[in-house]
Amino acid sequence: MPANPTTQPSSEVATPPAGGSPRPTASATPNPNPSAVASPRPSASPLSGRTYVIKKGDSLWTIATQFHTTVAILREINGLKVGAILRVGQVIRLP
Repeated sequence: MPANPTTQPSSEVATPPAGGSPRPTASATPNPNPSAVASPRPSASPLSGRTYVIKKGDSLWTIATQFHTTVAILREINGLKVGAILRVGQVIRLP
């Protein structure tokens, strides 16, 4: 039966598929031991708010090594293309 926008919402309860387990739901209580939660691989999403000022002789590779990240991540979060020229005094964001 098609939904009618003037009717009241249904009070149906969703049930898990046969043979499956219910999907986990969000919990309102915080995890008391955050270190027990697996952390994802480094990515561009969580920015640390840190920046780095380019010095003479720097390359994305040396900066990535120094800050335990990858060249690809540095390029992504700073909008740099392959082969981009870094200039002394340029500020880049770090993950």
